[in-house]
Amino acid sequence: MREASMAVRSRGPCMNGDFCLVLASCPDDETAKSLAEGLIGQELAACVNILSGMLSVYRWNDRLERGRETLLLIKTRTDCFDALQTYLVANHPYEVPEV
Repeated sequence: MREASMAVRSRGPCMNGDFCLVLASCPDDETAKSLAEGLIGQELAACVNILSGMLSVYRWNDRLERGRETLLLIKTRTDCFDALQTYLVANHPYEVPEV
């Protein structure tokens, strides 16, 4: 893992700062794959894990909701977070994406 960390540190637009883990829920696997590939392609994340089949329970428009979602575990640097958040908000299908 140290070799991968060094590679990320030596290239790409986000070269300073500490590492962080960002969570984002997606409606399905295809959306998750598309967002993950975009984040990697834009060099906003070093790695994105996609976890399918998550059950979410939440309140939306004053109603209790349940549904299957796909979770992104986005590994990035803290100095990439603002650009990563901007990318997710612009490209995510949810009205209010979790970031």
